[in-house]
Amino acid sequence: MAAKFNTAGPFVWNDAVADATATPYFPLGTKREEDGKAYRYVQFNDGSGNIAAAAGAVAYSLAAATNRWVVTCDVSDTDQNQVAGVLLSIVTNLYYGWMQTGGYYATVKTNGDDDIAAHVSLFGVGDGTCDSMAADTASTNKILGYAAAADVDADNTVAAILTLD
Repeated sequence: MAAKFNTAGPFVWNDAVADATATPYFPLGTKREEDGKAYRYVQFNDGSGNIAAAAGAVAYSLAAATNRWVVTCDVSDTDQNQVAGVLLSIVTNLYYGWMQTGGYYATVKTNGDDDIAAHVSLFGVGDGTCDSMAADTASTNKILGYAAAADVDADNTVAAILTLD
């Protein structure tokens, strides 16, 4: 009898999700799932406004790019309906790294209005930030996820469950 092997075992990644590199390790858009979270491999572009990447910043697909996984935090170079995920770390302009698209993220940057309640939908609203819409309101914007708790006013962040992937 031939030996049987488990070929459906977990894939072992050779990098950390917070890593950023000058050259790509994976094809853009590669999906990664671990610890109940989903990630996408992207290239960061700081856009015409030179909006730097930051951990917790909302990222959008860059309008001028031919690949939707080239992302920016500069909403003037895209559309807030092109929300793609949340950055995990500082990524240098034109470098490659992971952004989170699904699961719990503790510190998503908000627009600073200090009005986000728990369990409301979140959407991209500005340069690297999100805001909420009133409960039971139909969204005209692509939903980033929902607030897991009320926003932290002093930090302009909100704990969120991301639902893009």
